[in-house]
Amino acid sequence: MTEQERKQAALIGLSWADAKFGIEHGFCTATDFSDIAFPALSGDSPDQEDVVRLYLAEDEAAKRTVVEQVCKRKEPDDELSVRKWIFLELQSIRARNGENIGRTLDEVESLYADLDYPPTLARFVRYMPAAPEDIASGNVGENRMVEKLDGFLEKEKSELAEVSK
Repeated sequence: MTEQERKQAALIGLSWADAKFGIEHGFCTATDFSDIAFPALSGDSPDQEDVVRLYLAEDEAAKRTVVEQVCKRKEPDDELSVRKWIFLELQSIRARNGENIGRTLDEVESLYADLDYPPTLARFVRYMPAAPEDIASGNVGENRMVEKLDGFLEKEKSELAEVSK
């Protein structure tokens, strides 16, 4: 993860289950999660001991073991984890590709397939049917899809930040 991606992840508050999901899907490493979790640690955190264990683990394999051990004790929210990683990956795609709309949509389509076709992403995939309101207004095409993607990211950023409080 880049420094900007870590900042976004810290903003929406990744849980242990989110980290495990991200590690399993290749979105981050246990070291990335350690780098996010340790600075966010407060003195009254219930996870303080686990975060310190994670931070002090010697290598990636040891850090991954800590994440897996902690996740066994916690109730995962897979739906929220998927939602957070969709947001983080879309943010990364947009940052990486800037104004290159074709490349942005290519990567969104790859993410759509990698995550087993989540309905949330379908509206940003070129080969999926356009929304009825876009067809009716004649406002379809790649530019419109990226505009909608940017609007989605702004909304998700606010909502996920609120959920993590």
